[in-house]
Amino acid sequence: MSRHLARWLGVATDHLLGRPPRERADVRPPGGGESAVAWLRGLREEWAPAAAGLTDADLDRTAPFPRPNDPEHPVAPCSPG
Repeated sequence: MSRHLARWLGVATDHLLGRPPRERADVRPPGGGESAVAWLRGLREEWAPAAAGLTDADLDRTAPFPRPNDPEHPVAPCSPG
């Protein structure tokens, strides 16, 4: 489970930062327990500032991942209200 979550969060961060998205084979969890939790927290610490800098216009754009060019899938997956 942590590998799937890490890939999703890592690729989302790569897109936010304009980097080439990491490949599935490049996502290697460090193991279980505390090391996996630390690894996932590190990914979140990279993602959070990138996501915090998004404007409303950025959030309304079509998301490049996981379904590129599908206007039904904006960067912000759901709208409030």
